Amino acid sequence: MVVLSQDWIAGLLLLIAIPLVPLFMVLIGLGTQSVQEAQQAREAQLGAELLQRLETLPWLRRVGALGESASAVGEAAHGHRELVMRVLRVAFLSSSTLELFSALAIGLVALYVGFALLGLVAFGPAASLDAWAGFFLLMLAPEGFLPLRQLAQAYHERGAALAAASSLSALENQAPFAKPSPVTLAGPSDEAALVFDDVHLGYGQPRRTVLEGLSLRLRQGEIVGLAGPSGSGKSTVMALAAGFLSPDAGRVARSDRWAWVPQRVHLFHGDVRANLQLACEDEVDDSKLSAALNAVGLGSACPALPHGLDTVIGEQASGVSGGQAQRIGIARALLSGAPLWLLDEPTAALDDVTRDRLLDQLLPLAREARAAVLIASHDPAVLGRCDSRIDLGDARCAP
Repeated sequence: MVVLSQDWIAGLLLLIAIPLVPLFMVLIGLGTQSVQEAQQAREAQLGAELLQRLETLPWLRRVGALGESASAVGEAAHGHRELVMRVLRVAFLSSSTLELFSALAIGLVALYVGFALLGLVAFGPAASLDAWAGFFLLMLAPEGFLPLRQLAQAYHERGAALAAASSLSALENQAPFAKPSPVTLAGPSDEAALVFDDVHLGYGQPRRTVLEGLSLRLRQGEIVGLAGPSGSGKSTVMALAAGFLSPDAGRVARSDRWAWVPQRVHLFHGDVRANLQLACEDEVDDSKLSAALNAVGLGSACPALPHGLDTVIGEQASGVSGGQAQRIGIARALLSGAPLWLLDEPTAALDDVTRDRLLDQLLPLAREARAAVLIASHDPAVLGRCDSRIDLGDARCAP
């Protein structure tokens, strides 16, 4: 309106261009909401997949499925990137339309002002247009498109909000999700540290039974070996005992605290002290940490840890062997003070001499601490050192 009051030709140029911008933006933006809804649904799906994999990360690491899981996450992320680029293409196209028409309109006003000042246009208000009036018109012309830029931004935000609202509205009448808490036993005064009561579990579709009616009672101070050929269910029993899996039927109850030592112990980047301290609720002095290392054969004279507690462990446990990482994991179990230890193939990466030395130190310490220990192993030498043995060839047993 201000431009029209100063020069009706310049005002007419803007008046023609400005309505074209929202018209073409609406035409381009008709598919914006559907694309954003697809992106919203994919982001929710990707978030659910990632959460599920994080919750089952210890179990994925145990079964050696980290590589396949990482590949699946990578493929899902690639699909998400493609969908994000579709949304960005729509946004860029809408923005380009706005910029195109605004540039054309401002350019036409600039040409009109220039020709008028040069005397090439002499009709209407152009004949009396001076430099200051022309400069004033050129300053005002871009301001006419500013509300349209704000409208474009608000329109895309509206599309994203509608897409999010449609996915959230489905949750409005949904019952709140309550994650089942693990069944725990009464506490240290209870004789049992781990109980399996008629446990059934199967995998896949159609369902393949892995455990059928397994019952056991692991008492404090008792060391029980879990035996059986590959595929008999040892890893499944350990995952159930640690709470990584829930049974299809029956009951699994355990102490409120337990230590888990998988076959492939995960060590974090940092020094040995920090990795051991993870197992302790409170700060522990170096003498106790060193004593735990001595108990598993990684004392101050061990060449594997030249700097003792200050020895740096790299990413993915680089700098230590598999057997040394496993013994650090067992040292963490010692430091945890947990009444239940779950050891999955604790000597698989050790030679016979180191294995016997570790068992000579570890088992008396477990009995002294009255910790209940469940050891899954293929090694007859390990199983022979246990108080009792469960062979998964016979699913119904109660030591």
